[in-house]
Amino acid sequence: MEWGERWEETEGIQDAAAAAQQQQQQQQQQQQQQQHLRIRILLPGGEVTTQPVLLLQQPPMERKKRFDDKWWIEAHGNSWGHKEGFTEDGEKMRENWYDNGNEKQVERVKEMADGSKEGEKRGSRREDGCEWGERWGCGAGGVDHWSDQWWAEPDQADAGKTVRWGCSSGSSSEQQKEWKQQWRETEKWGEGSKFVEKTEKYNNGDEQTLKEGYEWRRTEHSDRDVSSWFEERQGDAWEERWREKFDGDVKTETWAEKKGSNAQGESWFETWEERWGWKTAHKEAKDACGNKRVEKWGEEFFADGSGQKWAQHWKENTNNTSSSSSSSSSSSSSGKSWGDRWGPNGVGGHRWGEEWEGDNCRKWAHDTPGRPEGC
Repeated sequence: MEWGERWEETEGIQDAAAAAQQQQQQQQQQQQQQQHLRIRILLPGGEVTTQPVLLLQQPPMERKKRFDDKWWIEAHGNSWGHKEGFTEDGEKMRENWYDNGNEKQVERVKEMADGSKEGEKRGSRREDGCEWGERWGCGAGGVDHWSDQWWAEPDQADAGKTVRWGCSSGSSSEQQKEWKQQWRETEKWGEGSKFVEKTEKYNNGDEQTLKEGYEWRRTEHSDRDVSSWFEERQGDAWEERWREKFDGDVKTETWAEKKGSNAQGESWFETWEERWGWKTAHKEAKDACGNKRVEKWGEEFFADGSGQKWAQHWKENTNNTSSSSSSSSSSSSSGKSWGDRWGPNGVGGHRWGEEWEGDNCRKWAHDTPGRPEGC
């Protein structure tokens, strides 16, 4: 086995406040002792004389900086080491490492004078190509902690594919919340995907969740060209979802959904979808009394110039005046729907409509010259 050590130390005069305090203590001690001495001096002629002497003390010294580095190496190649030190501003540093030929790791920690800390860890394994890392810390006095961990390795079941994943967490006293997050990322032959889920919890009890992800591919003009994307947000009484697809810089599909409710008993729902030649939407809302409103509409276009569009609106009223009314109260409904259809190149069309209220219904229809204005 081999081993070694290296160290470095710097000394300096104590700061004024500490030096003054120590000097005052020394003066008090010196007042109780003889401060003046008389020494005997032998002169060249053989005569002896005495001379009074006043003792002067040098200002006290202290260690300003210290650094130690120790290491060990075994015969078969296994090695490890330890480093530590401190600076005059109160910062402490510590490092531990090892390397056994297959796996190696290093960990570093810093402690500041105000109690805040920072640390990091990195490692790898030659056998399977796995890598990992971690960063963490906390604020002054140990508050507002955070950590971030990650791993990366080749997918053993899918040649050429790399998988990376990680998690993080933390807290903020200023924002009065805690959070945690996890993510996963894949890459293979110029294509990949990423998924992230994050949750935030507030001290007042509120909680929110965000999910998002995307797929990407490398192109001739872009390092990462997003081909699809989604996002989901969720609170205690609401949700939001989005989806999008791309062909280069052109958005080809969009889909969204929103829904929620409140403490007054109201609720709502909304969704829409859009892609080439197709659009549709659906909205619903219900008030605290149970009254409901619904809207739907859509558009469809074809390559030969033909197409259609339509819409529906209706409402259902419970005839209640408050949310505490009996569930057996009478109800009524009313609404209307209409639409247009046209032929190739927008020539030759048909229009229809319908209106109803309670048991009464009226329908109508007629031909049109073709595609309506604005379509």
